[in-house]
Amino acid sequence: MRALARAAGAVVALGLLVVLGLPQVAGAVAPSGVAGVTAGRPAVHLVGQSTWVRAGTVFALDLTVSAPAPRTDMLQVAVYPPVTTRSGFEAAAAGVEPYSPTWYDLQPLASLPAAAGALQVRIPVDPTGNVPSGERAFSTGGTDAVYPVSVQLFDSQSNPLGAAMTTFLVFDAGSGPGFQRLAVALVVPVAGAAPAVDRHLSPIPPPTGQVAAVVAALGGAASVPVSLLVDPAAAAALAAEGGTGRKVVASLGHLASTGDQLLPSSYVPVVYRRLEAAGLGGTIATQLSDGSGALQSALGASPNPSTWAVDQTLDDRTLADLRAAGLRRLVVPDSALTPLPAAYTNVTFGRPTVLSDGASGHVEVWGADGPLSARLAARGDPVLAAEQDLAEIAVTQQEEPSVERGVAVFAPPGASPRMLATFVRGLAANPFAVPVTVNGLFGRVHLSAGTPTRYLNPSTPPAAVRDQPGVVDLAAALTSFRQLVPAYRGLAASVERVMLAAESSSVRPGQATAMLAAAKAAIGAVERRVTLPRATSITFTARSGTLPVTVQSLPHTVVHVELLLSSPKLQFRPVRGLRGACRVTAASEACQISLSGPVSVVRVPVTSRTSGVFTMTVQLLSPGGTVVLASDRDTIRSTAVSWVGLVLMVGAGLFLLLWWIRNLRHGRRAGRLVPPPGDDGPDETPPVPAGMSPSRP
Repeated sequence: MRALARAAGAVVALGLLVVLGLPQVAGAVAPSGVAGVTAGRPAVHLVGQSTWVRAGTVFALDLTVSAPAPRTDMLQVAVYPPVTTRSGFEAAAAGVEPYSPTWYDLQPLASLPAAAGALQVRIPVDPTGNVPSGERAFSTGGTDAVYPVSVQLFDSQSNPLGAAMTTFLVFDAGSGPGFQRLAVALVVPVAGAAPAVDRHLSPIPPPTGQVAAVVAALGGAASVPVSLLVDPAAAAALAAEGGTGRKVVASLGHLASTGDQLLPSSYVPVVYRRLEAAGLGGTIATQLSDGSGALQSALGASPNPSTWAVDQTLDDRTLADLRAAGLRRLVVPDSALTPLPAAYTNVTFGRPTVLSDGASGHVEVWGADGPLSARLAARGDPVLAAEQDLAEIAVTQQEEPSVERGVAVFAPPGASPRMLATFVRGLAANPFAVPVTVNGLFGRVHLSAGTPTRYLNPSTPPAAVRDQPGVVDLAAALTSFRQLVPAYRGLAASVERVMLAAESSSVRPGQATAMLAAAKAAIGAVERRVTLPRATSITFTARSGTLPVTVQSLPHTVVHVELLLSSPKLQFRPVRGLRGACRVTAASEACQISLSGPVSVVRVPVTSRTSGVFTMTVQLLSPGGTVVLASDRDTIRSTAVSWVGLVLMVGAGLFLLLWWIRNLRHGRRAGRLVPPPGDDGPDETPPVPAGMSPSRP
């Protein structure tokens, strides 16, 4: 079944497999007239080689060569004394060799055989019979050893051309008693392009080429288990695409269920410390849960949350987040951990240790091998990088050949499929290494007593999250939207995926802003359908009554809102018959309302404090009051008279009546004292004295 699954992946990427199997010639090429050689700047590239050899076999090198003068230039192959330490290996791989070669051969390019566009160099090793004509044999010391092999171009005057290429001849003399092969756990990221969404907030699937090529490369060695760090967002998008994308994801899922290990992953590639530094640590749990859900949906398999491989630096807060998600065993770069004591660094440590967060928490941790991981991540000749790593694994095993040890190796995101294919094929039946998954690494090499405790190594602060304010704003809007319309789970999930994608470390500048704006607009389009009609005028003819408040909502959907009414001239009372509660203050009322139809009328009992014309403010809010959905100011006309006004009016009337009665009585009394006009009564005018005339009034 495993072979069939890998064959399916190979069929999906048939064209890519053809590319993987053919020699690659770098740079501009021109016909040279010499088979396997192109005319151009001097360069030598490795197409393939024998990963290891035994006595009586042939060490094979397949090369692509570009030379200025192919007909006269020459190729030298030199073998140097074996390296016994990793520091010596690193120097030799960089082209620094302190010794002279113990074996070399210099031949014209035109004299070398070629096949499939590549030059063939064949070196018999410890031959047991006659050596073919034109080949020189190489003699080993009869013990396990790793020999540097330098390949260099020369012109006809024996002047070197270009840089030398250094690979290694690994000799296997046969296992002795107590021989322990080195456990090797390869972690392979399977990622797509930077996350993107369309106008419907659906993930845009990445090109299938890279994922198909990785599946095909891993399918080249059915017996080699690896640990897969799959990008959940990319896998989900490819599975939803159908066609070739779905076939590629199906092949990947079959690999994960038939020997390879599926590791937990965040929904999109993120830097956990960056999220914590940006105040977005709360979304890490969402990243992890959505990542596991997407993997289960796309691949049909769920990762074990107890074992993680994280190719980045962490801190105590992020470690606590991962522990909360189930982390118990962890692989991180060795540089992310505090150094081991000097007594443990004479040779490669190759064991797990205890990782403490400085408090009460701890997990079992494995520091991934730095040089091996860095070489796979370097740009250049992918086949050469893989073969150099396989040779260094042999050197690591020979440091302590009778001790059970292991190494973890991180392949880089977007790793060359040719490099992966070379590496996994080289691990198959390797006499110095046994391939395992990350779980197998912890299960094969156990934590030993007295192992030193390690801590997370402090490092520089991470870079900022792109458009952090936009992510924070969308997170708040999403929380409010889920409370407003719980039934819109699909849209809420799409918005959440957009928010998580915007946190990705691979998102391009400006892309995060555009995705967040599209998600915010999708939420706003739904929220605008929950609103109030235009402001109205309401007339009160009685002191107490009910105010009808109309709310327009979504049909056939339960919507939860908060209705807020306020007016200093009204006294509000709780609304009866609601599924929510009301909160009444001196001049306002807030009610939690569940709407279930396109139009709902809420009748609010109120008492008018006074008559006249005044306004009432109506606001429609999301639950919690974080988003104002709609607001208006209704006009209230109250013609009712309050008891205070009535008392004043009656009092004023009584006062006027008493005043009128009193005034009437005083007027009649004065009338009796004054004679009526025109009454000629006796003249009582006193006589005028003599000599004086009467005066005119």
